Amino acid sequence: MLYALWDLGFKVGHASRTVEECIRLSREDMTIRTSILEARRLTGDERLADELKRASAPRWSRARARSSWPPS
Repeated sequence: MLYALWDLGFKVGHASRTVEECIRLSREDMTIRTSILEARRLTGDERLADELKRASAPRWSRARARSSWPPS
């Protein structure tokens, strides 16, 4: 499946990280931040997925409040 997506020009990747690692790395890498923002649980531990959402949401809500985006 990955080869077909790569041939179509998609950038597909994966990682196994703790919630803390996700948050720390998202501060340095916009790709990781975007991936977390777009993340959705397909299978696995629902509590872990919720923990990532709870850990990441306040950080980006504060950043959004300080920015002028989206324009009003």
